[in-house]
This record gives sequence, C-alpha cells and structure tokens, in this order.
Amino acid sequence: EARWADDLKEDIEKITSRASIFEEWSLRTRLQSSILTFCKQKNVPYRRHFAFIMSAFLTLGFEDPVPLYNCFVSFVEQFAPRQLQDEGTRRLSDHLFLLLLRYHEPKLALHLEKHQQVFREVVSNWLDNAFSNVAETDLVIALWDYSLSEKLFFNSYFFGLAILRELKTELLSDQFESITNLFLSDFNLLQKLCDSANQMRLNSPPSFLTSLQYVIHPIVPPSLHKLLQSAVVTVASSDLPSSAVVLTPSVGTKANVFVLDWRPRKEFEENHAPLALNAPLQQYPLDALQWVKLLGAFYHY
Repeated sequence: EARWADDLKEDIEKITSRASIFEEWSLRTRLQSSILTFCKQKNVPYRRHFAFIMSAFLTLGFEDPVPLYNCFVSFVEQFAPRQLQDEGTRRLSDHLFLLLLRYHEPKLALHLEKHQQVFREVVSNWLDNAFSNVAETDLVIALWDYSLSEKLFFNSYFFGLAILRELKTELLSDQFESITNLFLSDFNLLQKLCDSANQMRLNSPPSFLTSLQYVIHPIVPPSLHKLLQSAVVTVASSDLPSSAVVLTPSVGTKANVFVLDWRPRKEFEENHAPLALNAPLQQYPLDALQWVKLLGAFYHY
C-alpha cells in the first residue's frame, strides 16, 4: 500500500500540473481518498494513472461524494474493467487488441511486435485508464459520453487502434515518442479518431466483438456442443506444423478457415502456414477447445 500511495501521489501531481482546479488542497485530498477507498473495497492494486479517471469525474461538479463515488465505480466496472481484472485476463485482452491490429493494420502490427515492451506498456496503459491520462479532460469526457450513449463497452480498443493508425507513419519510422508522449487536445482530431474507430468496429469480424465482450465482461460462454456445430477442430494436414490446429467451418456457415500455431514465436517466424495466428503456449497456455470457446471459430482473416 505504501507503493500505491507513492504512485498515486505522483499521478496527482501530474493531474495538478494539467488542471489548475486541483491546486485546491481539499480537491486533491478527495481525489486521493476516493481512489484508495476504491482499491481497498475492490481489493485491487493501484495501477498507474488510474487517478485520472476519478479526476475527470471530479470536474463534473458533484457536490455529494456518494453519487460521485457510485458513478465512478459503475463507470470503471463497465468501461475500464481491466482495473479489476487479474494479470492473466489483462494479458489476454492485450492479445486480442494485437489480433485486431493484425486484422486492420497488418504491416504496422508486424513492426510493433518487434518492439513489444514499448507497445504493450503504452497500449495497456491506454486501455487500463480509458484514455483519461492522454487527453484534456473535456476531450476525455466527450469520448466517454460518446461511448456511453452508444453503449460501446469496448470502444477503447478501437479508439486505440485509431490512434495507432493515425500515427502509423511515425511508428513505422520507430518514432515511439509519438505514443509514449501522446496527449490529445484537439476536438477535431478526437472526432476524426472516433470516426476511424467506429469504421474499424463496423468492419471487424463479429467474433472479435464477441471475444472482446467475453473478456471485458465475462458471461457464460455458449456450450461447446453448439460451438462445434459451427466449427470442426481437426489436426492440421502434413504440410502444416504439427502443433497447429485448423478450425474449418461446417456446411452452411460463413466462417473462414484459420490456423492457430502454438510454437514459440521464433519458430513461427521462421516458417508457418499462410495467415496463421501465433499463440505461444508458454505465453498463452490455452488448449484448442479453450480457443474455440473464446474465438467461437468465426474469425475472419
């Protein structure tokens, strides 16, 4: 908890440097106590920049701390649930984000995978905090308002994709400061990013949306029997790696075939089936049936 307090104090100093309203001691105290109360009640560690979410709520003018806190908790549970998830689930949602990036921007995804540490740290931070720490408060609230009105519980994922697409030229040139120092202050740019995010969401395979929904807000998954009515799990043919599994659609479905290859990344990069997805068992220890249950065998690549 001492480490939480140090991280929280540093974040509050950053918040104060961006918004003069938090120069008021009582408001900073309220911010700190609310965050620590949340972490203790939910039994979760404080993650960097989480206070930025609460700081945005404090600017909305709540006089009574009870409705303020209740609204904050409800928002976190619906739109920033990664704060409540264990590390394994958060890594899985990061991987789903990477799969989405591969789908929409394969060249950029391949390049960023070579710089995984920077990529994962930055993107995880974005998703953890619903972008509250990388934009002016008015823009953050506008983004949240759009997500709330459209009930887009996983909009942050597509908004993150939109940012990476917007910065594609810089990132392909290894100018990673464009994302590590990202700060949005232009409403026109926000609108452009929202439009891009919405377009990618509409053009994404339904299975991805289902998978995101399941990972973000776990529900009882469809029975394996029903899933296997839509996809058949078979051992890959001899020309594919022995560790691969092919999911092929049953007659009458619109699902495309895709391959999951569980070998280490180095082996995968040396030789793999066209359009295969790499899911190293050391990093993602899921068996074939769990992948079927997660992706639903409706992945279009």
